[in-house]
Amino acid sequence: DGPTPGSALHVGFKFDLLGITDVDEQSGVLESTGWMLVNWTDPRLASSVTSRSSLTTFMFDTTDHYQYLLSAARVRTDDIWTPDWELYNAAGKGMQLLNPDSNLAIVYPSGHVTLIPQVTTRSLCEFTPTDTTFTC
Repeated sequence: DGPTPGSALHVGFKFDLLGITDVDEQSGVLESTGWMLVNWTDPRLASSVTSRSSLTTFMFDTTDHYQYLLSAARVRTDDIWTPDWELYNAAGKGMQLLNPDSNLAIVYPSGHVTLIPQVTTRSLCEFTPTDTTFTC
C-alpha cells in the first residue's frame, strides 16, 4: 500500500539520458541507459527518519553567506514504499534497474523521498527509412 491508502499521491519522474546503446531499425527498438529521478512524499517517514542511525547532515553555503543545514537518511528501497513505474512504449521488459540491490533512497525529515536509480530502457520507435531520424 502507498503512503495513504485510497488517496492520490503526486510522484515526480525525470529521465536523464546517458547514452543510446543500441538501435535496431528493423524491429523498431531503441536501447538506452540513463538516470531516473523519482520524488514523492510519504508522511509515514517524516518522524522515523530522525531516529535512523544513517542520518547525515549536509551544510550548503549560498551566495548570501547563509548556511543551511539539511539532514537526510539513506534507506534501502526494500524498507520503504516505492511507486511502481513502467515505460509506456516499452519493448520487451522496457525498463530495468541497474544494480537494484545498491539503490538507496534519500529520505528527508519532512518525509520527502528522492530515488535516483540508473536504468536501461528498451523502447519502441518509428524510424524514417529516408534518413537517420527516429521518434520514440
